Formats: sequence, C-alpha cells, structure tokens
Amino acid sequence: MTLQIFALTALIAVPLVVVLWVLDRLEKHRKQRAAEDFRSFFENHPSGERNLRGMRRVLLPPDLEVPLTAKTEDGRRLQGRLRDLSLSGAAVIVKGSRRHLRPGMDLTGVSFSTPLNRFRVERMRLVRIGSGPERQVAAFQFQRIDSNQFEALQKFLGYLERYQKHETSGH
Repeated sequence: MTLQIFALTALIAVPLVVVLWVLDRLEKHRKQRAAEDFRSFFENHPSGERNLRGMRRVLLPPDLEVPLTAKTEDGRRLQGRLRDLSLSGAAVIVKGSRRHLRPGMDLTGVSFSTPLNRFRVERMRLVRIGSGPERQVAAFQFQRIDSNQFEALQKFLGYLERYQKHETSGH
C-alpha cells in the first residue's frame, strides 16, 4: 500500500514539477525577448537632438525588467524593480518586507540595471509607500546623482519613451 501511495504521488508530482519548470523558462524567455526588443529599438533609432529634461514620468512595460539594488540608512539591502521613472525620481516595486521603510529615509548606492546600460544614483529619498493594491510600490526622489550617471539616466529614459510610442503606434 505504501509503495502504491508513493507511486501515485510521483505520478502527480513529476508532471507538476515539469509544468512549473516549463512555465518558469517561458517567463524568463519572454522577459529576455522584451529586453532584446528594447535594445534593438535603441540601435535602430538614434536619439537626435531632443530636450530630455522636459520629459514626463514614463511607466515601464511589464515585460521590461529593470532591477534595482540599494542600501538603507541602517545598512539593509533593498531590492526591487522599476515601475516608472523620470529625471527626478522613480517608483519601485519592492521585493520582500517593507516594514523597515519609512517616508523621509534615504537610500544610498542605488544601482539600476537596464537593457542598455547601468546607472547609479548616489542618494535618493523615500517620499511615499503605496497602500492597498499598490502596497509594494515605493516612490523615491533623486537627491544626488553624478553628471555622467545623469546622462545615462537621460539616455535610457529618452529611449524608453520613444520605444513606448513606437510600440503603441503598431511599429
């Protein structure tokens, strides 16, 4: 009887594990395709002489993951991914617990990894933590950013805005 239960459990568990593995691989492939599509758009559409300072906040496409890492004032590591971005700040979907976060606190050594480049913000301040369905979203305002890093931010933001307009126009 025990052997039959074990065999039945294996018959159920093995296909379930395979299905979960396939779904995970498909999700990773979908995100990789989105990043490659964005890189391709960047390579095929030069930026021109556009004033990037006057840009609005841009919502990132759900398939375009831009991870973020930072340190809180008390030395804790914060991880998340960008939800939207502007030249003055960012909204981040925070991974893990938010209990140690409070409005007004500063994060340092903030690193963003985009499909085009990486840029760092020396310091950014938490201005708002979402509630309800937006409870994992935290809004930050950039406090200090090096001029070279600001240029990298402008470059990514400019291409992100143009990419979204390109995608919504149906290519």
